[in-house]
Formats: sequence, structure tokens, C-alpha cells
Amino acid sequence: MKVTFIAADLSANSLLRPYLLAVAIKERHDVKIVGPLLGKAIWPPLADQEEIEIDPVRLGKLPMGYLRMAGLFKLIDGDIIFACKPLFSSLGIGIICKLLKRKALVLDVDDWEKGLAKENFLRRSATGKMRGILYSMLFPLNRDAYINAWLSEKLVPLADAVTVSNHFLQSIYGGTLVYHGRVSRELCHEHREREFSREDLGVIEGQYIVMFLGTPRRHKGLEVLIEAVKALEREDVILMIVGMISNDGYCRELREKGERILGSNFVPLETQPIDRVGELLELADLVVIPQTAGPASMGQIPAKVFDAMAAAKPIIATSCGDLPLVLNGCGVLVEPGDIEELSRQILRLIEDPEEAERLGREAFARWSEVYCREEITDSLDSLLLKTVEEREVKQGIRRLRNWRSG
Repeated sequence: MKVTFIAADLSANSLLRPYLLAVAIKERHDVKIVGPLLGKAIWPPLADQEEIEIDPVRLGKLPMGYLRMAGLFKLIDGDIIFACKPLFSSLGIGIICKLLKRKALVLDVDDWEKGLAKENFLRRSATGKMRGILYSMLFPLNRDAYINAWLSEKLVPLADAVTVSNHFLQSIYGGTLVYHGRVSRELCHEHREREFSREDLGVIEGQYIVMFLGTPRRHKGLEVLIEAVKALEREDVILMIVGMISNDGYCRELREKGERILGSNFVPLETQPIDRVGELLELADLVVIPQTAGPASMGQIPAKVFDAMAAAKPIIATSCGDLPLVLNGCGVLVEPGDIEELSRQILRLIEDPEEAERLGREAFARWSEVYCREEITDSLDSLLLKTVEEREVKQGIRRLRNWRSG
């Protein structure tokens, strides 16, 4: 069966979720990913991957770029359309294709887009809010426009089936819970010629690496993590943030703050190819996922928590969303924004390597049993087959009614 995934933006990290879902079922189905390219190039971590076919449609400048979205219709040729994110550039296009091509449509929701848009709006100054309102009115279909998220959410019932990435989203949209499925541990550690080593990064023997690996965003609590590492007052602890984006304003702010507060003990790395994840995690002694409390963190589950579990790393995370459920018994949980407690727990694992090793083993065991890709594949495969069967039944009933009325 052919499955066409629609990503909301191939140039951003919104490409990751459709990629993970496509990889999970590629052995059983013919899959590809299509979508608009709102930036200059495909999202760097997946730009060079060869597992999944990715077909972009470059939109160019808005509003004329909207007209080029028609090019997506030619690329969407699957028996099932799998739209990722309730936004016009994915769900909206999927609904049009469903109606015109009479195909089954599955919607995947991995973030609370309306909550993200609202949180970003509230962070702005009064002038910024006015600009945001004007921008939303002029370009209502742009991904950052609140009206896009609001209107697209109203269209969710038009999908034949829904998958979600966490329980909070399930409480809003219903549907089937599908976590971010990851490859087996061995494949997670496969990579090309090794590019990173502690020595190359200036980390000397005996130093302890605390790592955050992901896309830095304001709701991810990285300022809190910087302050928590500073509170340790230890020269042997390095904070490594992997995923910095060179042309991103927030990443520039974060880099400046990290270098100012931690000096040489702050090691920022640019966004890396996805097949380097295992290599990078091998450098870490501890992985920290410091989400803040709010709509953005409540509506998502960080994919990198599953990477860290697959790599058998000890994990400290904040009690946001599904993280307490995922890390139950195999990770350390702290309250969002609690610098003192986060610092204390980091120090505890530094000084108790046996406990840190135990947490890593437990995390890997839980990942192997519940969250590995093999577990996700069966769930997705069943959902797709059921969706197609139900749609065929509905179409058969409709044809029968038309025949009788004729």
C-alpha cells in the first residue's frame, strides 16, 4: 500500500515526526514525504538521509507562494494520505486531496499548534502583538499565524483517523496514541566515520558532560539548565547543547548567555545529521530535558527522550506532559523552573555513578519493551489497514445507495 506523508514544512523540525512514522512502516508499505519548503533548504538533520523519499515544493515569497501549493497535489499519490500537524500546509492540503482523489486521510498531531501560537503571542511586547495580529490577518495560512492553527483545528473531524504523540493531545483530539518510534539501539549507534570526540571538543579526561540534544526553543527550559549547571560551581562539569541554529535569534541569545555564565564550560554544537545521534549521545554522561510549564511543553513529548533511553543514558527531565509517564521508574523528575532542585539532582548523579548507570539500564529496558520502533510499527500498520477498510465499506454503502436511488 502506498502512503504519502504531508509535512507542514520540510525546512523545519516539523519534518522529524513524518520521517519517524514513515521509517516505522517503510518495510511494509511504499512511503514518501511531500510538503512545502518554507525555508531555503530541507531541515539539516534529514537533508542527507536516504531512507525515505522526500519531495519538496518550494513556495517562495508569500502571498504568491500559496499558489504554488497546487504542485503538492501532483505529488500526493498514496492510497492513504497521512497529514502531519493540523495546519493548512498539511491537513488543509490533505483534506482537499481526500475530497478530489477520494483517498483515506489520517491526521497526526504531535504538537498543540494552537497552544504554541498562543504562547508565542503572549511572549511578545505590545508592539509585537499588534504586528502579530496584522501578520495573521495578511497571511492567515502561514504556519505562524494563530488563525491557521485555530481554523485547522476545526477541520480535524474531517480526517478518517487521528494519531497523537501524547495523552494531552489525545484528550483534545482523541485518536490513537503513537509515540515517537525510534530504531533499535544498534542502528541508533550506526554512523559514518566518527566526527566527534571529547578531545576534539576540548573536553579533557575526568570532565563530566551534561547534554541537551534537540531544537532549542524558549519553552524548553535551557536558560534554567544553564543556571543549574552554574550553581554546581564545578569546573569539571560541561554543558553541551546540541542543535543550535546559526541564523536563529533565540539560539544566538542562548549562546551568548551560556558563554557569559559558563565560559569554556559551555559547548554549543550546531544542528547535526540524524545519523549522528548515537555518536553524540555516546559523549554524554547525563541527558537533561528541562521543559518549562505551559501550553507548548504540555502539548508535546520530546523525541530526544527516546533517543536517550535507547542509548541507555541517565535522564533528568521536568514533570511536563507525558515525561513522568515515559520515565516512570527509569529517570529523575524535577519541577519546571526549579534551578536549585535541578542542580541538586545533576550533582547527585555525578557523585553516584552506580545510580546513574542503573537509571540508564532501566531506561533502555523500558524503551526496548514499550517505545522502540518495532512496537510502533505494528500499531501504525493496524491503524492504516483499518482506516482503508472502513473507507472502502463507506464507499460501498454510498455506491449501493446511489444505485438504489437511481
